[in-house]
Amino acid sequence: MYNTTSQKMQIETQEKLFCYPFNFTLFPPCHDEFHFCKELSGNFGSQASSLRFLCENGFDPKKWIEGGISWIPHQNYLDLKSQKKIEQMATRKMPELFKYFQKEDIWPMATQKNGLNMQTTNVDKEQVGKWLNRFEQKMRDLDNEFEMVKFDDVPSLKVSRLIFEECGRCLQKLYKNASPDSRERVLARCQNLVFAQNPCRKFDFICFSNKTEAFRKLSEMLERQYLKQLDEIYGMTRLWNDLMHACHKHKLAIVMHNGMLDLAHLYNTFDASSTPRVGVDEGYLDEAEQKYQIKQQSQRSMYHKKESKREKRQEGLMPPIVIDTKYLCEVLPHPLGKYTLHNTDNRYGKTGLQRLYFKLRSNLASPVVTWHRDGRLYHSRGRPNHYSDSRSSCFHEAGYDAYCTGVVFAKMCGLLARYNYVNQSRLRFDSQKRILDDLIELD
Repeated sequence: MYNTTSQKMQIETQEKLFCYPFNFTLFPPCHDEFHFCKELSGNFGSQASSLRFLCENGFDPKKWIEGGISWIPHQNYLDLKSQKKIEQMATRKMPELFKYFQKEDIWPMATQKNGLNMQTTNVDKEQVGKWLNRFEQKMRDLDNEFEMVKFDDVPSLKVSRLIFEECGRCLQKLYKNASPDSRERVLARCQNLVFAQNPCRKFDFICFSNKTEAFRKLSEMLERQYLKQLDEIYGMTRLWNDLMHACHKHKLAIVMHNGMLDLAHLYNTFDASSTPRVGVDEGYLDEAEQKYQIKQQSQRSMYHKKESKREKRQEGLMPPIVIDTKYLCEVLPHPLGKYTLHNTDNRYGKTGLQRLYFKLRSNLASPVVTWHRDGRLYHSRGRPNHYSDSRSSCFHEAGYDAYCTGVVFAKMCGLLARYNYVNQSRLRFDSQKRILDDLIELD
């Protein structure tokens, strides 16, 4: 999993697109609420061999290219989830919800201007009748207060305007047919009505009993929608944090080959702040002092300690145990690894995953690795037991490197157990001169 974006450069009036290919592509979708995401263009690059591998194994890259695999850094997620950000979003969005539903257009004493009808909007009369009957029942019942009337599943904005105007005609009819005693109550109810777009659906709208109720309900709906979108965009970051929490809870190890930089990149992508501070200002010092005082208080109180632990569990983490097979090969003694007191580098070759895999995969040391069905797809190609056969092209394809790393790690564990057994039993074995097969043949 990698984050990859494209960068555009203007060179001599010619626009060039530089793509950075990785096995997997992550890019966040751009929403108005999350303005910092606009810095990412949404373009991406990927190795052709990786896409071919994914297609052959039932993966649909087009689906993920169109929809995107969402993520935002953990610190951005916490900042955007603050009440201050939610209030700013609601303040910015609220005027847009009243844009197409001004009450003056359907005021009982006003004249209808747009002249929309069933024919021009091509809408089902029965469906419009259901919406209007529900609205009329609420308006007729003057003895009972109501919070809101929803007009759901509206197919288009033109239909919304038609229903909106029909509500106005309904109010005119109620006002004219009301008795002299109840006419003032009908007029008072009409004066308090507020119409607004439903934030969760594009063409639906809602009628509220009064302005206070409208702002309260709309604020709640905007907040729910905002948090839902935020959780969707959090996406891959949530998966990363859940994975790390599971590793800490169950003491699981992360096994990789030459992957420490990749792990640091993942942590930096998902957890580090995307906007680090530059310079030190007075406000930052005040904030740091406040954090220091809170930390001191938490050390004196068990309650604060529990709270800090709970907050820590909600934040991103690094794996508790990291095992790098390339590093193991560097530090383990010969014949398991490269480490030796003699100058024999040319004799033992390199520590790349491909070399280690072909060196160890057919070794008889326990544990015996049973090939997964995906592995059989690769081992059915080319000549067996040959280093430079066509199977070498499988490396660096999505998922296969992880499979080979697991095989190498399992075999290295078996060989290390065998090596320790030989040393503890004090068998005659010169680790500087013998080879790996000699270690396996010892009894």
